[in-house]
Amino acid sequence: MEQSAQVPDSGHRWRLHSTDGGPLEGLGDHPVCADADAVLLACDDAAPAALGQVQRLLRSRGIPVGVLGRCGPFTTAVPPMAEAAWCWECVYRSIGVPANGDAAGLALSAAPATVGALRLAQQVFALLADVRMPDAESVTTVEPLAPVVRHHTVHRHPCCPHHGHEVAATAQPAPAASGDEDGSGEAAVPETAVRPDIPMPEDPPERVAVSDRIVAAAAGLTDSLTGPLLALGEDDLSQLPLSASSCRVVHPAGDADRPAALRVICRALSPREARNQAVLFAMERLATQVAELNWSAERNAARYRFGAGWSLAEARFRARLHVALDAPAGRPHEAAGPEERPADGTVLAFLAQTLAGLGAGARWRAGELEKPAHGAIRARITTADGATATGVGTHRDQALAHALARAVAARTPSGAGPQDLEHVAFLAPPVRTWAQTEAAGLAAHEVTELLPFLRPARGGGSGGGATLRVVALAPEEVSR
Repeated sequence: MEQSAQVPDSGHRWRLHSTDGGPLEGLGDHPVCADADAVLLACDDAAPAALGQVQRLLRSRGIPVGVLGRCGPFTTAVPPMAEAAWCWECVYRSIGVPANGDAAGLALSAAPATVGALRLAQQVFALLADVRMPDAESVTTVEPLAPVVRHHTVHRHPCCPHHGHEVAATAQPAPAASGDEDGSGEAAVPETAVRPDIPMPEDPPERVAVSDRIVAAAAGLTDSLTGPLLALGEDDLSQLPLSASSCRVVHPAGDADRPAALRVICRALSPREARNQAVLFAMERLATQVAELNWSAERNAARYRFGAGWSLAEARFRARLHVALDAPAGRPHEAAGPEERPADGTVLAFLAQTLAGLGAGARWRAGELEKPAHGAIRARITTADGATATGVGTHRDQALAHALARAVAARTPSGAGPQDLEHVAFLAPPVRTWAQTEAAGLAAHEVTELLPFLRPARGGGSGGGATLRVVALAPEEVSR
């Protein structure tokens, strides 16, 4: 079928060709696509892989391709674009929550199909008329049973097999940091400064600005349907004696037909740092899962511990602490106990008092320190009732305080579900910059590309915010 549409005021003319009923697999070689200004694919039940293949083929020829189809139960409209780092299959894999109501077995209804088609028609008109829409690259989803329309910024999915995810598996070691730089070769930025565990009213404007950029970065990564962060907040978690925050993220092995999410809970000395590190722990968990799904058996993702940070130096710091926390037990090199009264007003004193306030059995009875990995310290404390808790740090009191914080968290009603992952925030080292915690010759591999949605955040930051970086570190690369 062929029709013509004319714009009288400009003289432009477009021919509209329909290939209704033709096989999707052969559409890429259809003669009308060769010199098309745009191609629209409208499919009710096409397999995501097949639809994505045609889209990528036409895009590779410089043809803008728009798609109207179904990602699981959601009617989904993808704007006509000739270049994008993601494809239809990325959209399909990114959906992390089910639709409202049970739409299983129901045919596509007219309302969501009409909304999706209207959205796509608007985007095609804007493309052909050379009108730049503010949300020109947004993907639209429509609920099947509820009157809910959403617009999303979609990223390349870390497990989509069509975008070269093996690049991250051969990443080179991250260069060692020096001075106030984060080791990336970039000039020092405020994110390289260590954040205090508890913000103070007298904090300088630069420190407040860092916190604002981290908030902006997290907001830029949050979408209630496609993630990668689905939600970030306090939920119904207890906020005493430690603050708590949760971060829900899309599980990388799920998709629109089998949506899955995971929830990470972080407890810290302040709400701000609980949120900051909830995101970091969630990114570390995602990096672990993606590596397990994508890396070859020879690469052996299980060997590595992952660290995420708002600078590369912080990411390396966290990776080292994860390695130290998981290292086999070693020989203690120093005893530590409550009889060594910590200075008043310190984090260590506050946590010791907080733990003692949870009951006689919770009192800190004894402790010991060991060095399981190069440049890190692990503390193990024992309470009066025989329970133990372990903490890590790059400095003695930092490791002891982390162990005390974990002991406090273990005796606090968590509010966590059986599938939730719970963490206690790593505490701030007593230095000015993350680079000052570095160990010489550390072979940490930067693998930020494992999580491709972080890539646009390089430089200017996501949503004008801070930059997230991820590194991988094998235990033998720490201890040698």
